[in-house]
Amino acid sequence: MNNTSSDPLVVPDPLDGEPFIIHSINGYTNVLIEVITETQGLSDHEIHKLLHTMHRQVVRTLLAKGINYNDLSAALTPRSNKREIAFVFDSSQSTSSYYGGEFSEVWLSALRSAGGPARTAILEGDVIGLSPKLVWKILDEQLVKPLDQRIPHLSPEQYFVVYFTNVSDSHLNKINHAMRLLSPAYIGYIDCSGSILFKTGLPLVQVALRIDNKIITTEDEDGNANPHGYAFNQFGFDVTGVSEDLYGTLLDFRIDMGIPDWSESDGVIALGALSGIMRNIASMTLTIDDSRFEYLKSENPRHGHGASIRKAGLEKLSKDRLAEAIKVELNKSLLYKLRYVTGSKIVNNERIAAPENDALLFSVQVEFPDKNGLKQRYQVGVKYHANEHRGEVTTMFG
Repeated sequence: MNNTSSDPLVVPDPLDGEPFIIHSINGYTNVLIEVITETQGLSDHEIHKLLHTMHRQVVRTLLAKGINYNDLSAALTPRSNKREIAFVFDSSQSTSSYYGGEFSEVWLSALRSAGGPARTAILEGDVIGLSPKLVWKILDEQLVKPLDQRIPHLSPEQYFVVYFTNVSDSHLNKINHAMRLLSPAYIGYIDCSGSILFKTGLPLVQVALRIDNKIITTEDEDGNANPHGYAFNQFGFDVTGVSEDLYGTLLDFRIDMGIPDWSESDGVIALGALSGIMRNIASMTLTIDDSRFEYLKSENPRHGHGASIRKAGLEKLSKDRLAEAIKVELNKSLLYKLRYVTGSKIVNNERIAAPENDALLFSVQVEFPDKNGLKQRYQVGVKYHANEHRGEVTTMFG
């Protein structure tokens, strides 16, 4: 699905004539778009149109059910000031063979008692693909638990993980405390906000999106939501469903498992949805213009990101070297917040439309070590020039 730079740029087709924003497209663990492309021989233009048609369907389906698609942003995209948390259970301690259902009542109760996160993606499943010794080592070093608690040495698939996105420190402490009181099978949590080895063993299935008091799940062909049969209603949530194809493509949170081939395919699909041209993000040139470079390094907290650049240890780099450093991390990242914004300018003290300033934009999460060698997360905004296959750094904060 890679075309050359001579391919014509397909102008984005905004929803109802308005600028669009697509929080996330899952071409990482979801292969629907790849399968459709290969079986039907779709061109880049046709894939672009298909993804935007699906996006419209999602927006309209949710709106008809009282949910604003824009409210899903915090749940579906990583945030440098919030965490992704893997809550770990010992499934051998379950009193039922259907331990997913049993543990769902634990995390639902904890979620209610903690009050949040009010907007979160919830995924679950067994640890898969890691050796027992490696899993035990990771748990020994990274699992947050009481000091006197012993970690059971189980087969990896006996560790059941419930994964929440967009978790604040306050909510994390409350959820952890509640789960510990509710279930002896709960053994602790691992912070999965950054790139850690544990995530390579988490090919989890998303069971819900929580948006305030609503739960969004997949639905079957007959329109029945909540295929797992979890007790959402008993905990005060209204459940609504979205078709599996739309849900898996546009409403699934992507856990970055650090698999290069998956990341490459995901990036190609994301750039195709953004610009209409399917290309590898690794082959994109990344630049920073002079005025933006000054903005990035400015210490003015109201107009600049100098504090973030300094925290990342990048403050002494030249413009070109800074772009190179960010590009190395960007190549390993997943693309979020694909958007098309219409340009404007001030003429005679009046703001008017300026199509020449229209822009395609996306965001990524990157990591740089701080002065203590600990990896810190940053959100980088990129303006994409599709005809040149060039990205331009606009923001970096974290």
